[in-house]
Amino acid sequence: MIYGRQPVRAVPRLVGPRRKPSPLSYRIGVSAAIGLLYPSGCLPAPTFDCGSDEQCNDLGQAARCEPAGYCSVADNRCTSGRRYHEYAGDGLASQCTRLRCGNGAVDPDEECDDANDADGDGCNRDCRRSGQEIWTRSYASTGNIEDRCYAVAIDSQGNAAVIGHIYTEGQGFDLWVRKYTVDGDAAWTWVKNGDANLDEEGWSIQVDGEDGFVVGGYLTTAAQGPNAWIARINADGFRVWEQQYDGGVARVDQARGVTIMPDGDISIAGYTTADDLWDTQLWLQRVSSDGSIVRWARVLPGFTDVSQPDRAHGIAHLDGDILAVGHRQDVGGVTHHFIARVNPQGSDVWREDGPDADGWPSSITAVEVTPKGELLIMGRKVNPAGNGDIWMQRRTGDAEVMWEEIVASPGESDDRGNGIAPTPDGGFIATGELGAGAGSTDGWIRRYDAQNREVWTDIVSGPAGGRDTIWDAEIDPQGNVIACGYTATPETGGGIWVRKYTP
Repeated sequence: MIYGRQPVRAVPRLVGPRRKPSPLSYRIGVSAAIGLLYPSGCLPAPTFDCGSDEQCNDLGQAARCEPAGYCSVADNRCTSGRRYHEYAGDGLASQCTRLRCGNGAVDPDEECDDANDADGDGCNRDCRRSGQEIWTRSYASTGNIEDRCYAVAIDSQGNAAVIGHIYTEGQGFDLWVRKYTVDGDAAWTWVKNGDANLDEEGWSIQVDGEDGFVVGGYLTTAAQGPNAWIARINADGFRVWEQQYDGGVARVDQARGVTIMPDGDISIAGYTTADDLWDTQLWLQRVSSDGSIVRWARVLPGFTDVSQPDRAHGIAHLDGDILAVGHRQDVGGVTHHFIARVNPQGSDVWREDGPDADGWPSSITAVEVTPKGELLIMGRKVNPAGNGDIWMQRRTGDAEVMWEEIVASPGESDDRGNGIAPTPDGGFIATGELGAGAGSTDGWIRRYDAQNREVWTDIVSGPAGGRDTIWDAEIDPQGNVIACGYTATPETGGGIWVRKYTP
């Protein structure tokens, strides 16, 4: 399918010969024809011809033109994965299409055929290639401003909500949430301007059981500085409630990750300044489903007698326990990765403080859990040349390392791993950025299968040669991948970027 072109509406016709009338003859002659052919007043069901995929665009991005000359839409209930539209003729309306894809032969209307009906293995069940762009959306504030998108969540219908910040004249950075429909249209946008027009930023978003969203980040207050902040936004984009948390010292407190526990409680990972003697410290907290009751909170001190910024970045849950990841810094500012499993009461089940056996600085930015209960970890590790590389691990729930991979840019520039998301087939999606030289980075996204093998990779490079990065990605109910990040342009310091891919 060719995307980005204006759709051409399919032409309706009466059931009968496969000849399309011209638009003019159709307008003039259709009423008379109907009167002659159907004098009783019973009208035939309308049918729509097509000759190309573009003529089916009005039915959605996943629609396409079948060789029979009628449009079809995706439907997982069909063996072929597709169903004719209700306006197909020749008795095909609403019927499953014939299974051609999967026979191992690449037919004229197929991009590939690997003789199976699996998605996300390089050739999808509809015989379209994996990892292809479906749509891309962007947003940029006026001026050379850095807008950011950090996380994405997808509801049960396949709509995606993303979170980050934008710049508003006279208000500084505002926390920003936008919901996109399945076809990439903006359903609603929610913006939070906090105290005294100071800065706000959104870092994490999770879908709740009602297709609303729990979000986390920080609000800067005049009296207390940045406070950790969480809120619930319903499916229509209205705030249900919000809560702020201050660490006790009027400095920096931020919620970097939120997760909704099986019982409805919300767990938070981030950092706080709880003591004047310390810089930011790792901070974990569990609260009630409306954020109003703090079940428990933990502050994890850094290295003894060292006041360096420590941060928790990501959070997930497994069998009622909490998994939190981040880093601590030593007296020289060297990062040491942190990962812990914490029980429902907030006590450690196990905990690991880096560095690894090789001793190189490391940090973990994200943790997720596979359907089998394994841990997927994304981070960054410094190599002997002093540059950072993307660092990934698959572990058991008891922290045993099962698999590890380092991804480095060809020029040995600085690289970063940002996010990781499990896929239904046991694989995962990884996101980050690769150094492109001279202070430039390219956004990076890669799909892996259940055996940790690369399936497809996309590199996103903006036109300005600045920082382009992909922060997060999730899988929608149809198996498509939706990712977000930001790209630099000559006119902006960074514009929000959202893209939907085929599985």
